[in-house]
Amino acid sequence: SINNNKPLQFYIGYVIIILIKVKIKGEIYMITKDMTIADALEQGNKEAIAESLMAFGMHCFGCAMASGETVEQAAAVHGVDVDEMVAALNVARLK
Repeated sequence: SINNNKPLQFYIGYVIIILIKVKIKGEIYMITKDMTIADALEQGNKEAIAESLMAFGMHCFGCAMASGETVEQAAAVHGVDVDEMVAALNVARLK
């Protein structure tokens, strides 16, 4: 699960390390703030991504809003820093 007390730099560091490893394999599919929640869930380890979303207070990622709401819109509605959430989701997708 995500520790929401960790600074954004913690997550960015993880993402950079993972990107370096993934780039070597030639497979970069990042979750972005412009993706819908439904699309983000399909970018890797669905269970880990769902757990990360729940850690940010998003328990309704299977609802109708998930199919049309972007990660950025969901973050705004839930009062979450979108950059921190995107970084955490990208860490989760590779677990």
